[in-house]
Amino acid sequence: MRRASSERESSRTLTPRQVRERFDALIAEHRYIGVRNFAADILLEPRNPFQPANRPPKKWVVAVGALGGLALALIYAFHLR
Repeated sequence: MRRASSERESSRTLTPRQVRERFDALIAEHRYIGVRNFAADILLEPRNPFQPANRPPKKWVVAVGALGGLALALIYAFHLR
């Protein structure tokens, strides 16, 4: 019995290359998972299946960015005086 179990364990042992190949295959199957996609879903409009490449930013992102840029411009302008 010990021999059979040791044969099963040795057949389950993977080389680092095999682990990397399986990991890459899993990542390729699940491209929708990740920090980048999570951030994009928060900052950009929902996905449109008819225009997959173009996702405009949400209105609040544009407003906050514009106000932040304006604040930085004012700080910089008053700093030069």
